[in-house]
Amino acid sequence: MDLKKNDVEKEEAEKEKEEEEAEKEKEQEEEKEEEKEQDEEEEEEEEEDEEEEEEADEIEQKDEIEIEKEEDPISEPNIEIEIPKKEKYSICLLDSKGNPKQFIVFSGTSQTMSEEEIKNHLFSNDEERNYINTLDPQPIYSSTPQQIHSDDTIRTIKKKIINELGTNKVCYEEIYLFSNYREKIKILDAYQQITGSKKTIGKTETLLEKQLLELENISNQLDKRILGQFLLNLKVENIESVDTEKQEYTYEDLLTFMPKEGSYTTSIPLGQKFSRSHNLLFSGNPFDILASEGDPIFQRSRENDLYVFENHLLMNYGKIQDNIIYCCLVDDVLEYAVDNSFEPKYLIDLYYPLLYKKNITNKELFLENQENLIRNNKELIRPDVIRQFNIIDSFYDIYYSRTSELPYIEKGIEYFDIIIHPDFDIPLPLDIIFKQIHSIKKIPFIKYNPGLRRENIFRLYTEEIAKNGKKIPFLKKSQIFNLSRQTGKSRQISLYIQHETLRQVLDIFLDLEYNGNMRIRCNLKKPISIPDLETIIFNSINPIILSINQFLENSGYTIALFEELKDKRVEIIQLDYGCKINLKKQMKLENLLGCLTTIFDINVMELDVTKNVNIQFVRVDNYVKMNAIAAIITDVFRRTANQEEVMNALMLNFSMDQDTALKEVVKYFNEHTRIQGQYVNKNIDIVDNPGFPVIFSKSPFDDKLVIKVSKINSIEFVDILRIYLDTIIRLTQYPESTNQELLEKMILLCNKKTKKVQIDKGIDNLIITGNTVPIVPLEIFDRNEDEIEEKEDINDFEEDEYKYIPLDEEEVEEKDEVKEKNEVKEKNEDKHHDESDDKEEQQIPLQQNPSEKTPSIKSNESNRFLPSEPSSIKSNESNRFLPSEPSSVKSNESNRFLPSEPSSVKSNESNKFLPSEPSSVKS
Repeated sequence: MDLKKNDVEKEEAEKEKEEEEAEKEKEQEEEKEEEKEQDEEEEEEEEEDEEEEEEADEIEQKDEIEIEKEEDPISEPNIEIEIPKKEKYSICLLDSKGNPKQFIVFSGTSQTMSEEEIKNHLFSNDEERNYINTLDPQPIYSSTPQQIHSDDTIRTIKKKIINELGTNKVCYEEIYLFSNYREKIKILDAYQQITGSKKTIGKTETLLEKQLLELENISNQLDKRILGQFLLNLKVENIESVDTEKQEYTYEDLLTFMPKEGSYTTSIPLGQKFSRSHNLLFSGNPFDILASEGDPIFQRSRENDLYVFENHLLMNYGKIQDNIIYCCLVDDVLEYAVDNSFEPKYLIDLYYPLLYKKNITNKELFLENQENLIRNNKELIRPDVIRQFNIIDSFYDIYYSRTSELPYIEKGIEYFDIIIHPDFDIPLPLDIIFKQIHSIKKIPFIKYNPGLRRENIFRLYTEEIAKNGKKIPFLKKSQIFNLSRQTGKSRQISLYIQHETLRQVLDIFLDLEYNGNMRIRCNLKKPISIPDLETIIFNSINPIILSINQFLENSGYTIALFEELKDKRVEIIQLDYGCKINLKKQMKLENLLGCLTTIFDINVMELDVTKNVNIQFVRVDNYVKMNAIAAIITDVFRRTANQEEVMNALMLNFSMDQDTALKEVVKYFNEHTRIQGQYVNKNIDIVDNPGFPVIFSKSPFDDKLVIKVSKINSIEFVDILRIYLDTIIRLTQYPESTNQELLEKMILLCNKKTKKVQIDKGIDNLIITGNTVPIVPLEIFDRNEDEIEEKEDINDFEEDEYKYIPLDEEEVEEKDEVKEKNEVKEKNEDKHHDESDDKEEQQIPLQQNPSEKTPSIKSNESNRFLPSEPSSIKSNESNRFLPSEPSSVKSNESNRFLPSEPSSVKSNESNKFLPSEPSSVKS
């Protein structure tokens, strides 16, 4: 038995040895295979490198540019680049007490700035420098060759900060950014917001204030702690007159130490935005939260929720004060919370939503997970990401280092469509407005669509009378028909304005909508700059607003004047930008493919400008790659906010039936994020953005390059696009017009193969936390009353039965007036149109040479007035230039200048000046 046992044990031992040897052999074979794979990968990489070098050599030979490849372009030389100060950003890290502990200047140059140079750059006055000198310990000062650009996303800026501080020290989720912003604030609006009182509109501001003071049941009283937080957030310092013994404060109390309207510095979060307006009780600086008993002062609200946008661009947050971005790490904020008895979960929810989303709600949980979070930096800060940063920097460097301007034939805005939103969600009294406004030669066509299945009413300017006594419209019949089709949606007054400048005659459309919106659009015949565009809008629209306000003020409603395109009330629906320049040689965009893919989505196989190159600009907010159907839906919905228009666009462009179009629309809204609109009368906004279409083309009959960018939705993009397009043209056509060392570096970067721009898969455009209130996806579309009315509305001109209201004193056409039949109208009108067409062209010199107009009068007080505008007079109230009509008169009531027609007469009833018919008419 013992022998048998020994034999069995020996056999088992031998089997185990054999199995071990077999496993070793397997491991050796696997190691050999891995080595082979590594060798093959290395060989492939070497082959790819050789191919890239060969391609680079070929490209260099073709372009006759000799480049020595002795240095890596990313770590290349000390090149002096003069970056404008307004484009140079700095990072300020705050300690646990909210004091600066480190300043990093993103200088964009490899030359290190001295501490004194950094201080001179950061601190514009002695007061700031003296404050910094009192700090103990003193902040650390440094500079970096990295750059921060206004078209960088908040996520990109955080990556650059991590790269600067150290990828093994800071994780992405523990960074919170904010900046200081100077903002005009009306104390009345602020008081109503922080007390929760509803806005009440009276006849004048004084009456409005009186009504507010008489309110008895205010849901949220202005007590001591709310007032303290409010004053701290606005950084109000002169508060010696505040009665600290009082327990509650009224609007009158605020006026004792604050003006009714003033500019205040507020801290705003970067990467977070309120759905409606900035809540003045929210502290953008987490170290400015006042300690208080009970619940925190600021609480989230469904009506004005705080959204988190990591893919928002820096440009969306206005003009950052001193270009300083403040950085708060979660360790310091949580230490501040402990010292001031704050709930850590509350602060993490507000300022670190990515940690909150991972259920990290206190310091202990953060320390447990910190190592794993830092490990993710390897994926965030990859070499190809750093290379993309360098390529974008090079685009700006080439532009900033230009030695001469490019000889553009033309460049600027070619089309604009904007909406000026009201301050209050109050219906506009369209009936009253239409009864008071009159057509004049400058505004020859006015259409009012009252809605509710009521027929359209028109006002047409006339200068001549037919033999049968009928007035002949100034515009031709075909123009009237065309304008009728283009204008006047339901519950809207549309004005057609012929605005003359020295360079061109513009057809501007102004739509007054029932919800208070003013929509202005124009297709420009020649591209113009942003300042020119603002002046044209100012001079053409504000006189109309002034005249309307004269009779609206008595009813307690006034329309705000247009100031500038960056006004927070102005929504850019669409801008089209274009430029044209002579080609010196064949344009080979494929030579720049490695750089172009960082700013464009390129899906075309051939980049031949003679065949039109259609690409998509992708450095936009919340970029999402969309197919053609989704892009159409996004574009039409943003322009119209009308589901019926969206469906019609799909049926027209993709030959869909109504059911299929409806399914596509429902599918789209279930797949793309929607939030509350930021304006008082805009309910829904779409988060995702497909980018801007860009077309490079060559003129068919000459060697001219034409570039068109359409569907731009922010005024800030115009300068950014100008920089990118200018650099592309310099690289391909005018290489001698910039720094040659930078040019060589850029070409090396562009010659290397690069992947297309990749959007981080781990980050959403809208960060949804447990407390965020998203808009639920659509399951069905219900057509609202306005859309039904609009579709069923009968166009009076198309029915060949129309009525118009010619300019005549006290002449207002009533709804029950008898219609004139088509046969009688055409018999009389067509005859006189035919006879007077040529005569009208001579009498109305709209097509005359603009250079023959009277030279403009320029004022030293304002540079808003452009030489291309007609002779103007100055408005004392707005300190701007307004164009004048012949024989203008002054309104005593409003102390404003209003344009009038020749031989104007005064209305005794309204004590206003209204334009009248010319004293003589032609038979």
